[in-house]
Amino acid sequence: MGVLGAIAGTRYFARSDFDHSSYTAQVVSVIRYGQKVAIAQNRAVFVRLDGTGVALCFDSGCTAGNRVQAGSGSHSGKSGVMGGVADPCLSDAAWACERLPTGITISASGTFWFDALGVPYELADSATAASSFVRRDLSISNGNPATIQHIFVEAQTGYAY
Repeated sequence: MGVLGAIAGTRYFARSDFDHSSYTAQVVSVIRYGQKVAIAQNRAVFVRLDGTGVALCFDSGCTAGNRVQAGSGSHSGKSGVMGGVADPCLSDAAWACERLPTGITISASGTFWFDALGVPYELADSATAASSFVRRDLSISNGNPATIQHIFVEAQTGYAY
């Protein structure tokens, strides 16, 4: 019983595996929500991926007043997800943003945006030109190379999975 408890207990209390899976699902959810908001509000929505998390905004700079509100009224609010006190995600609880949990990394992929039809564009693209967006592959890791999870955002459709 003691051996089983020692093995199962360490596995059960290893948060990085749970944080890894739940954060991957959160990022997919935020990206999909951004596309839906762009379509529903008939305006551009920017998805900011800066290596510290994911955020949705109505402008490329994510200035106050132009932040997309979280669909539930607030982001997760998990203490491990927040940055420092200066982190705008911490000061604006209603913002659709999620920071990385401790011990989790995400490949930084820059900002892209969805137009009013839900089509993804690169940050430098204009709304009047054809999209130069190519399929994105975001890697989320908890330090174990065997458990890296990938999130893909497709060109043309913007589908995130």
